[in-house]
Amino acid sequence: MIDLPLSPAPRGVTPTPVDFGALLEGPLGGETQRVERQGSRWAVQVDMPPMKHPTDGRVFVSRLVRGISEGVRMAFPLLGFDPGAPGSAVVSGSGQSGRTLNIKSATAGYVFKEGQFFSLVRAGRHHLYQVGTDATVSGGGTATLSIWPMLRAQHLDGDVLHVVQPMIEGYVAADQLAWEMALGDFTSLSFTIREAA
Repeated sequence: MIDLPLSPAPRGVTPTPVDFGALLEGPLGGETQRVERQGSRWAVQVDMPPMKHPTDGRVFVSRLVRGISEGVRMAFPLLGFDPGAPGSAVVSGSGQSGRTLNIKSATAGYVFKEGQFFSLVRAGRHHLYQVGTDATVSGGGTATLSIWPMLRAQHLDGDVLHVVQPMIEGYVAADQLAWEMALGDFTSLSFTIREAA
């Protein structure tokens, strides 16, 4: 897994849900049903500002090309959202599944906000999630978070949440990686990272 540099920051980011569920149409005008399937995840399309090619641009292009086959990890931009001081939140209890996540060791009174992103690490891999509804951490440091997508890995008690700086990791979509080498030795590039799991 290749870490992308933290600087320069992206100029623009477009997160996209990758949904493995489906709508099942009822026969002869019957009710439409939603069929949920585990494995939904995130993709993010990133536009970078112009970078000097002999330095930042060259490094970014090299890491992204390698990321097609090796994967990349990038800080997920919070776009002005200040996550505050959530404490050292970790998973509370192994074997959880579905669209809720029990956590512990968070700061008492901290509020996880609807739409807030965090990543959850299992065996060194970050999984990106979004909070579905506000959740206030109890005096004992516990909370139950409503999340999207549903849990897609067997997280263990104590697995770490990255709340202050969530990460997205996955493979670079080769057909969506492009860069322009402009006059003045500036490189502009755009790319898409799709979570692998």
